[in-house]
Amino acid sequence: MLLRLFILILGIGIVRFGDTCTKRKLGGWQSSNDDTLQTEMVTLAQQQLEATSDLSSQPIRVLSFQTQVVAGTNLRLLFIVNEQQQCTLQAFKPLPYTELPTQITSFQCNNVTEQA
Repeated sequence: MLLRLFILILGIGIVRFGDTCTKRKLGGWQSSNDDTLQTEMVTLAQQQLEATSDLSSQPIRVLSFQTQVVAGTNLRLLFIVNEQQQCTLQAFKPLPYTELPTQITSFQCNNVTEQA
């Protein structure tokens, strides 16, 4: 009985220790350095700006790019347009075998002064 308890405690400790060491949330959002995906998201952001605002020709400054692995990949781009609007673009990239395009799931912009 004591041996089973010890093994259980040891197992829980290893799981907790392993999670602490990696500092990653399984299934959570992770910062990404994937230039190809980030470029794709910036292109989608520019297309979305062209369709919804007068800021389409303004410069975009990327603040962060994150991914979340699901049955495909969720993508999130946080950026500022012309130092006036802070925007968030979220999209879903299906698994490659589906051959489906990346789909925008949400897009929102607010004045930078409203963010403070």
